[in-house]
Amino acid sequence: MVRNLLDPIEKEIIDLVEQHEEVWGYSEKILYDRCIKDMKKARLCEIEEKDVNGPVKTFLINWGQMGRVLGRENKEDWEKNLVYKLREICKELEKFRKLKLENTTLSNHEDEIKKCYREIRSVVGPTAATKVLHLLCPEFFPMWDNAIRKKISNECEEKSGVRIGDSEEGYYKYMEVIQGFVKRYDKILSNLNNKYKQSKLRIVDRYMWFVTRK
Repeated sequence: MVRNLLDPIEKEIIDLVEQHEEVWGYSEKILYDRCIKDMKKARLCEIEEKDVNGPVKTFLINWGQMGRVLGRENKEDWEKNLVYKLREICKELEKFRKLKLENTTLSNHEDEIKKCYREIRSVVGPTAATKVLHLLCPEFFPMWDNAIRKKISNECEEKSGVRIGDSEEGYYKYMEVIQGFVKRYDKILSNLNNKYKQSKLRIVDRYMWFVTRK
């Protein structure tokens, strides 16, 4: 069992990603990869409701299991509202589409990162917001869920007194933490990236998802 999510030995990352592939690999290729591929074709400043009802909704509900959250009363018309928000922040998102988290000085983009998360979070909530951001910019925005965020927050708080909540400030701190993880384990993540043809951030997500479910 991995004791520290953020400080594993390399073999633990490999073993857990391979276990995830064995259990979920087929559905990954059907849903995750297809949604990522389809969204790459979308021009975000011209995004339409059909785009949200297509790959975005499929990604959130069928792949991300967010149906119960999005079905709540305060999420009525979330598809239409999300279209408006994505158009408002399309220029920032288009820029982030071209960046990779491990190669970016995050402090140069702090306000824009927080803005993107804040605007999308206002429509779909904190967990789904990170999934939307990742779907649009899979090399730049990492995903979380409550279990992953809380585990990382606990480890950061024990180590440096930093708590990671689900606010825009919390997500920015989370990106800093994940960036450090990707840089620290770059060699093994690059190998897994080449093997499974998925972004390093998706490899990290697969590892962290499995750890927090064991």
